[in-house]
Amino acid sequence: MCRKLFLLVSLVLMLALALPTQANLLTNGDFNTALGAEWGIWGDMGWVNQEVITPAPGLEGVYDGTLQMSIGDGDGNGSRGMYQVVAGTAGVEYTLDIQGGAQDWWWPNGKAYLKFLDSCGGELGSYEIDITADFTDWDMGVPYQDFSISATAPSGTTQVKVDLIEWAGSGTVWFDNAVLTPEPATIAILGLGAMFLRRKR
Repeated sequence: MCRKLFLLVSLVLMLALALPTQANLLTNGDFNTALGAEWGIWGDMGWVNQEVITPAPGLEGVYDGTLQMSIGDGDGNGSRGMYQVVAGTAGVEYTLDIQGGAQDWWWPNGKAYLKFLDSCGGELGSYEIDITADFTDWDMGVPYQDFSISATAPSGTTQVKVDLIEWAGSGTVWFDNAVLTPEPATIAILGLGAMFLRRKR
């Protein structure tokens, strides 16, 4: 039994190392083509603009100069956002990598969420990246930078949702190059583990 388990673990590790980098599960995550039905937009105040921007000096950071998303509100009384939902699997670890920043105007509140949903769309887990966490005063701005968060889909997960939001703040938050990937090693372990259990029966 111990030898079989050792062989299984060894095989999983070898397979995980051999697996290619997972493709982005999100469609048009770099926002460089016209938005289609893959991205839903919600909220009736503020703006969700796909545009090329000119950040103030010092805020350029990793911005690549291509189309990106500006999400914001002018009076702090509303929230605007966009989202995409893809198929998901319980037990798999997902990573959301995204670039973001904020204009040096007023005091926006921007967040990116990695959410896990059941087959009816019910939320099973939610993990956030706070783009504007360092704001301590008005008109500061946030340099365009890399953000990342990882979480394992809980039991019952059939969908994964990425939500990009400007929450009840005033000003504009920037989002670009959203990449959602499953962890190859996790998928390998789930698959080989299931195969091992079937053979044991």
